[in-house]
Amino acid sequence: MTKWLKAGLMGLGLGLAMHGAFGQAAAKHEAVPLWAAGAPGAMGTGELDTPTLAAYLPAANSAKTAVIIAPGGGYAHLSMQKEGEDIALWLNARGVAAFVLKYRL
Repeated sequence: MTKWLKAGLMGLGLGLAMHGAFGQAAAKHEAVPLWAAGAPGAMGTGELDTPTLAAYLPAANSAKTAVIIAPGGGYAHLSMQKEGEDIALWLNARGVAAFVLKYRL
C-alpha cells in the first residue's frame, strides 16, 4: 500500500478525484438511520435531518479491515456519490469493508 493511500485512509479525507473511474456500476445499499427516534437536536424529521450509515461489504474481506467514510462537499451539500459511494466501491474491490456516513450540515 502506498504512503499516499495510507494517509488518505487514515485522514478519511478520501476526496480523491476519481469520479467514474472505478469501472463498476453503483449498487444500491440501504442506509440505516443512526437514531431510531430521530437525531438529537434535529430541527425536523426530513431526509436532511436524519444521519444515516450505509454498509458496503465486499464479497470477501481479505484485508480484515473496515473504513468509515465521511464525504465532504461543502456547507450546502455532501458529495455522497463522488466522495462516498465511489470510494466505498473502490475499497470493496480491494477487499475492504466500507461504511458511508451521511451527516447533517
